[in-house]
Amino acid sequence: MARVSAHVLGHADADVASGAVTVTKVSDLDFSRIEPSRAGAATMGLSAFRVGGGHNAVYTVALPEAVTVKSGASEIRVSRFRANGTTGRLAADGTAVIAVEAGVTVPAGQSSGTYTGSYAVTIAYD
Repeated sequence: MARVSAHVLGHADADVASGAVTVTKVSDLDFSRIEPSRAGAATMGLSAFRVGGGHNAVYTVALPEAVTVKSGASEIRVSRFRANGTTGRLAADGTAVIAVEAGVTVPAGQSSGTYTGSYAVTIAYD
């Protein structure tokens, strides 16, 4: 009885990403000047970040649900954070620009002032 066999070689490749992921702020989240007549109305702000890492790497974006900004003892809640996509792919040069938007609703009677705070933008990629 004859024995028949075949041997096939497959192709394997790996793309090893070099370096760590980097995130650089391009612009701050800015709500501009909110006039008292806009109290109670939602105002949206926009910021941008440049991401760097392995070329064509898939990434995910994580943002906070809400943060508090302060002016002296007064506080305002910033919420509704969202990015222009929670996942994406870095370009062939290993970069992407991510836009981040958030909203603030200033209650009637809120103290005037410049409110500041910070928020985390977390980028993970494979």
